[in-house]
Amino acid sequence: PVPQSSIPLDLGVVPIAAADGTPALAIVLTISEPTAEMAPGASRRESVDVTATAIAQDGGKGYGTDRKTLAVEWNPSNSPRGQYEVLSLLAVPPGRYEVRVGVKTGDARTASVYASAEAPNFDDDLTLSGLALSAAPALKTAGAEAVAGVMAFVPTARRTFHADDRVPAFMRINQAPDPFE
Repeated sequence: PVPQSSIPLDLGVVPIAAADGTPALAIVLTISEPTAEMAPGASRRESVDVTATAIAQDGGKGYGTDRKTLAVEWNPSNSPRGQYEVLSLLAVPPGRYEVRVGVKTGDARTASVYASAEAPNFDDDLTLSGLALSAAPALKTAGAEAVAGVMAFVPTARRTFHADDRVPAFMRINQAPDPFE
């Protein structure tokens, strides 16, 4: 059997140095309006719970959980589908992780998605963050304050763009101070 979900999800995870220089995982979840819900032009409000967790691949220890409850208005215009992006930032020690994100809607439908990521030791001589993309026009976003001061923009999990979208990229290069200076 193949798991199916009536709530389409996309996930992006970017390893990055937090404001204090420690490793963190910037998590971006795109939630699309549940399929076959409403006629175009119709709208409805719904409470949506989102939980993001980072789990170490060596031993299964959890390193933080971020929970958010959103009041979502699906399809508030004549757009073909409503979409929302939810951001989280989880502090982790250097290592490999599985990031799991679960969603539960007000009518008890659930969906989940996961991704793997490696957080480098930003104390090493030279390290790179992950590559993050943004897009304009942007989707509605919750939790953008999580990455403020850490990234130059609000990232997106989208990987399909229109010809007239602006799609900047961001990557941080970190260099440890020379101990002999």
